Amino acid sequence: MTMAWDDTTVGGIEEPNDPLIAHLRIHDHRIVLVQFPRTRLVPTISPFALKMETWLRVADLPYLNVSNKFRQKSSKGQIPYIELDGEQVPDTHFIIKRLKKEFERNNPDVDLSEEEIALTKAYLALVENRLFWVYENSMAQGMDWLGTDEGFAGHFSKWKLRLFRLIALKPLKFMLRRNCRLQGVRRLTQLEIENQAKADLTALSTLLGEKDYFFGDRPTTLDCSAFGLLVMFVYTPIYPSPIKRHLEENCANLVQLVQRMRERFWADWDEACSKLSLHTEWKRARMIAERYSLVPCEVSMSNLNEGN
Repeated sequence: MTMAWDDTTVGGIEEPNDPLIAHLRIHDHRIVLVQFPRTRLVPTISPFALKMETWLRVADLPYLNVSNKFRQKSSKGQIPYIELDGEQVPDTHFIIKRLKKEFERNNPDVDLSEEEIALTKAYLALVENRLFWVYENSMAQGMDWLGTDEGFAGHFSKWKLRLFRLIALKPLKFMLRRNCRLQGVRRLTQLEIENQAKADLTALSTLLGEKDYFFGDRPTTLDCSAFGLLVMFVYTPIYPSPIKRHLEENCANLVQLVQRMRERFWADWDEACSKLSLHTEWKRARMIAERYSLVPCEVSMSNLNEGN
């Protein structure tokens, strides 16, 4: 599927009239990441969107952020998705697979052994097919914060916010509950859900051990995926609290992983959340630098300002 786009839209999505963004959209930016608008607690409520944006930063691939304005979805009905040279690529698994092939030198998994690749597949399933559904079920029970200033309220006028709460949040809550029941997690008792989540977090914590990242001193796709999910447990008012308490008290190394990834690859975290910005000053500075020469994603805003 080819997406038509001009200097004001990507995939039919209107963007702010920013000359820099308009220029870079037309020139050089092969990767466009389409995702939900920001919230004030976390850059995105989607673990997969956070996984994807973090992966692009770890891989040091230039990309342009675009909001889906709560409307646009991929051909598979998913968010996020990317446009690569104008072609839509949905689903983070297939996006990463495609980008690894397209940009071999930027593959963060290139040095993994066969055993580590096998472990990656197994633990990605644990994060994205088990713990993810605990998060979805928790969101279905406690998502009212999305309609507050901590969530999406900053994107709406007062009357549009009322409509958003009524027309979007209530149906979303129903849809999440239905999906969780179809998947099976909602057929479990609350205690069974909590015990399963605790066991999965403990397994993930055991794999990490005392290492900085799951497979040593460099982050890989598994670190990005775990980060995207764990952020939701650490920073959002996720229900139930026993899971979060277990994470903090018995899996402290996972919390440290979140902090480590945030500090290393999200220098603009606070700005992205406080200003609800997909185009932070840090990101804009990188986009300018990338226009002429690649810079590592760990470069700080102050270093960019100094021209280093």
